[in-house]
Amino acid sequence: MEKNKASESLLTLLDNANNIIHVVARDTHEILYVNKAGNKLTGNKNITGKLCYEYIFGLESPCSWCQMTAMRDGKAHIDSCYVPSLQKWQRVDYIEMDWFGRPAVAIYNIDITAEKKAEQSLRQNHALYAAATEAAQLSVWEYDIASKSLHFLRNLATDNFRKTFHIDEYVSDIPALLARILSKEDFERSSQVYEAIDKGVPSINYEYWTKELPGIEPICLKIIYTTVFDEDDNPVKAYGTGQDITIQRREEEKYNNIFQQMASAYPSSLGTFRLNLSKNKCVEGQSPYKHILKQDNPSSVDAFFAANAALIANQDWQTYYLKNVSREQLLELYKKGKTEFSIQYPILAHTGDLIWIDGFVKMAQNPSTGDVEAITYALNITGQKETEGIVNKLVEEGYDYIALINIRNKTFTLHKKAGYFAEKTIKEHLDYDTVMHEVADRYVIPEDAPLFLAETKLASLVAAMPGDIRHSFSFYGRGAEGEAGYRKKLVYNWLDSSKTQLVCAQVDITIAYEQERKAMEERAEFAQNAEKLTNLETIVNSFPEGLIVYRKEKDDISILMANQYLCDLVAIPRDVIMNKSFNSQIATNVHPDDLDVAINGMKELFEKNENSFFYRSKYKGTDKYIWLNALGKAVEEPDGSKFAYVVYHDATDQKRREAEMDRKLKEIAVLNPNTIGNFHLNLTKNSIISLDLRIPDVYGMEEAETADEFIEAGIQGMHTLGDQERMREIGTRQTMLEAYMEGRTSFSGSYRILETSSHLVLWMTSYYNLVKNTITGDIEVIIATVNTNDAIRGQEIVTRITNEDYEYIATVDLGQKAISYCDAKPIFKVNAPVPGMSYADSVKIITAGFIKDSDKGQNRDVISLEHIVEKLVRYENFIYTFSIKDDRGKIRRKQVKFAWMDNLHDAIIMARTDITASFLQEQRHLEMLENALQVAESANSAKTDFMSRISHDIRTPISIISNMTDFAFEDIDDKEKLHSDLTKIATSNKFLLSLINDVLDISKIDSGKIELKPESYLFQEYILNIRNILEPLCAQKGLEYAIEDQHHAEVLVVDKIRLNQVTINLISNAVKYTPKGGTIRFSVSDSSLENGAAALCIKVVDNGIGMSREFQKVMFEPFTQEYSASRRNGAQTGSGLGLSIVKRLVELMGGTVRVQSALGKGTTMEIHLTLFKGELTENQVLMLNKTKARPWNDQLKGRVLLVEDNIINTEIAVRILTKFGLSVDKAGNGQEGWQMFEASMPGTYRAILMDIQMPIMSGYDATEKIRAAGHPEAKTIPIIAMTADAFAEALERAKAVGMDDYVTKPLQVQVLYTTLARYLHKVN
Repeated sequence: MEKNKASESLLTLLDNANNIIHVVARDTHEILYVNKAGNKLTGNKNITGKLCYEYIFGLESPCSWCQMTAMRDGKAHIDSCYVPSLQKWQRVDYIEMDWFGRPAVAIYNIDITAEKKAEQSLRQNHALYAAATEAAQLSVWEYDIASKSLHFLRNLATDNFRKTFHIDEYVSDIPALLARILSKEDFERSSQVYEAIDKGVPSINYEYWTKELPGIEPICLKIIYTTVFDEDDNPVKAYGTGQDITIQRREEEKYNNIFQQMASAYPSSLGTFRLNLSKNKCVEGQSPYKHILKQDNPSSVDAFFAANAALIANQDWQTYYLKNVSREQLLELYKKGKTEFSIQYPILAHTGDLIWIDGFVKMAQNPSTGDVEAITYALNITGQKETEGIVNKLVEEGYDYIALINIRNKTFTLHKKAGYFAEKTIKEHLDYDTVMHEVADRYVIPEDAPLFLAETKLASLVAAMPGDIRHSFSFYGRGAEGEAGYRKKLVYNWLDSSKTQLVCAQVDITIAYEQERKAMEERAEFAQNAEKLTNLETIVNSFPEGLIVYRKEKDDISILMANQYLCDLVAIPRDVIMNKSFNSQIATNVHPDDLDVAINGMKELFEKNENSFFYRSKYKGTDKYIWLNALGKAVEEPDGSKFAYVVYHDATDQKRREAEMDRKLKEIAVLNPNTIGNFHLNLTKNSIISLDLRIPDVYGMEEAETADEFIEAGIQGMHTLGDQERMREIGTRQTMLEAYMEGRTSFSGSYRILETSSHLVLWMTSYYNLVKNTITGDIEVIIATVNTNDAIRGQEIVTRITNEDYEYIATVDLGQKAISYCDAKPIFKVNAPVPGMSYADSVKIITAGFIKDSDKGQNRDVISLEHIVEKLVRYENFIYTFSIKDDRGKIRRKQVKFAWMDNLHDAIIMARTDITASFLQEQRHLEMLENALQVAESANSAKTDFMSRISHDIRTPISIISNMTDFAFEDIDDKEKLHSDLTKIATSNKFLLSLINDVLDISKIDSGKIELKPESYLFQEYILNIRNILEPLCAQKGLEYAIEDQHHAEVLVVDKIRLNQVTINLISNAVKYTPKGGTIRFSVSDSSLENGAAALCIKVVDNGIGMSREFQKVMFEPFTQEYSASRRNGAQTGSGLGLSIVKRLVELMGGTVRVQSALGKGTTMEIHLTLFKGELTENQVLMLNKTKARPWNDQLKGRVLLVEDNIINTEIAVRILTKFGLSVDKAGNGQEGWQMFEASMPGTYRAILMDIQMPIMSGYDATEKIRAAGHPEAKTIPIIAMTADAFAEALERAKAVGMDDYVTKPLQVQVLYTTLARYLHKVN
């Protein structure tokens, strides 16, 4: 066709276009035209007539994303695609046209590479922004100007803010939100902010406080808004950030109030200034005197202090001031934790008057800047100084010291010093509390220190002195060297009417105080002495035992008073003993050997104020001596003399018992050389009287100070917790006292200890004897501990031997060759040797009842005495076993054990035991071992048979595939033969895949590695899944089918994968063994049970070839198949594992399988399960609507992303997906697929098909990356796994990382279509 002018104009227009334009033949993809912009990219090469997909993209077939075949109404569009040859991103428009009489498509390419790069940069900026806001703890939200709504973005600070104030992610009513959380004032300010943003203010920042809400403290938020404009410079949205600055603002408010508080607290201050010590800057100042404010003019802190020093009256005070006051020194004090400082100094006023200044500095850290700042003020204390001068002049010489106490500054200033203030400096401002505590610690006696500190508290002093009342108190003090006995008095008075300072004076009142006290005591003593002596004599005489009152003056001890009982006891008249010295009294009565004991005992009594001691004294004037126990207490009188009251008790019986106890202990030690210790304890007083430990003390018993400590140390040294608990039941102080009260005075307990030198565990026995001390009434215990290890171990051995089920035990005296002892248990009713019987006669009894008489002689030789001795010389013991018949004719197995009696080897011990039960048990074990061997051999045979059969079943389809592939190449030109070859290859391939899956499943079931994963299963989804499997299988083979759905429950809780697998196995078997024209009927029903359960019944019924009764007996065993015509004809009927898998999985789910079948009549398979019902959720309702059955040839629409590393698998998937009507983009690994999705525009892909095992990045990792991406569709796009790993673990992991579904390889067209349709078809 000739080109007319209109055509030329069209070409001119196309050539002058800036974008690339191709015209491509619709039927052949031949390039018919390229404009100038396109020619420039190809180097002005003529590409007319070439195929577009070959030349531009280097492909052998049309591009998967090409839209020419999917055009609607003559148009199509691709949002974006990457052109490798151009290394650019393009947006493509397709327009159907007639190109000079030929159907064609004009392809209009627009370069969007810059836009793509901008998108990538924007995503990176978003990521950086999110990280920054997270790190800065910023809440972030987006304000949409058009809709007047807020969208809170996700980060930790934002989530916490929303949670605190109960704010939704999306807020459409902003005024309502602000009114709920803000005060009226802040609400109005915030409303004005939004109005400003609406008008296009580029940025704005402000602060607001939330109001106090129930359970929520007010917070201060710093808000920053940044407005975003469109290309026409109109505001479209604003991004807001909020930072919680509550703590900072509260600290600033608290700090800023300090200056005002200081200024208002001291209105009489000459000047109050705020200094920045860190930056050496005067911040602000205020004063009623302008000339003082001039000090702030230099603006630096150093200059401020220099100006102050210039006003000081003389050089000495200037030096003192500059030495103590400087910016560096104040900063150093602040570092050490001191925040306050004061100093007094004189200045010359501008009038020429001398003025005394009290300067005070308070330091703190500014929370906003972190700088150390100081508040200073100065008070005129000239009047106070004049008063102090007057006070100094009035000070009397009798005072220890006079001081001024400043109530406000809590300082203590000495004006006269002496005694313990000698080292202090006059007029130095000391810290009051520190001085008072120092005085209390060093110069007040401990008994009066609490009183002193309580009385000298400033609060107590102020409270005790209302008006002009003076206050005083006295205490005992110590001298400079620590000596006690000084009585001091503190007197307090207000210095003046301002009541800001106290005058404190201390005076020594020791002499006057002691004189008064002594006079009072003497008067009281004089009044009471007569009555006291009379009363004392009455008490002494009425005392039921001997009593003497002694008086000690200096070193002389005399008898002041003695009662008649004591005089009668020692046969000395009262008038003779009265007023006698103690030494002369004992010289004539005390046993010569006990004189030192008596003298030292009395001396110790007066030194320690109490004592108890024993000595012997003559009895009633005779030469007989008795034991006396002297128990006394001494008291000191005010005049320095001491009196002692001593009770004398006849302790003769006690000493006799103690002597008897010592004798017994010595006898125990002599009679039992294994004694390891004797211990004497006073249980009443919890004390130790004596210890005699004869083994190393490794448990701290000798270090114990009380009876309880000693007992506990011994118990802790016991070897086992059981021994410790048992001994605590009898051997603690409390349990022993209880035993004495119950009348048990003698008992023992055994336990084990670890001997430290040999590291052996030894048995010990402690013997307890409880006695009452008749003098003191105390309960005492004497404990003897003995090593009883040999005895107890021997008893254990005997117990173990005698506890055996022996019939009799006998001993044989080798010298007499006769039975010397025999112990027969009557319950066994056996003939046993008797003492005195010769050993030869006893052998006849031993061998009585032998089964074979011919063996008796031989066996008698074996147990002859000579043979036994020969064996025992060589071995530790000798055991002889034989069989006999009892009196009822039953065979019994007997055993006789021989051993030496002891190391002397002069006697043998023998014991006969019935071992029939153990013998029979041993025989059964042997039989079990033989059976196990047979089972093992059978299993080995089964294994060999399994390997042979599986090898045959695998090789058969492989052989068919291999041979038929060769035939297919030969029959390439014969379509009919080629179709036949490929059909056989496909059939063998399916069989091989089924066989491999079955073998893997049966292996996992047998090894116990299959674990059920119950989950909610929508009943309708289950029916649909079965329909999608049953329909194509029946259609392919020409079978009729019916589905009977009689379910009531909407949702059941079950392992979906395993339930599908069981059902599909039964359906596959039914289809496989039902000839063409037959019928398959699938039915499912349920009935409700208690506790929310349901009884599920699944039936698969066919009218196929059926099974014989013989085969039904073994049909569930692995690799069993019935020999049939189909198998004789060489057809592949299966692995023989399917029904075995079905039965084991159903039993694993707690169900049963039933079968009814007959040859030629078909088969009915039933599965019965008990499952729990689930709840129908909104998502399952949506899924139900999405999974309506559709024919597989109902075309799908849109583009999918295929992520697959295997080229052949990719080609297969592309061909199947294209057949469904889908466009496909391909990625070679997980990383490439993730990046392609992230770079795509929203709506580009409707689904992602993801392989699992891939190089660089697996499908699992890629899915996690996609789900975490910032793409708008990252959370919603369907991701379907494609995997050759069909095990439940792999599928569970796929779901866990975010995949929505899965299909297994090799891909099955119907399954893939059904799965995709579930996600791609919209709900009508």
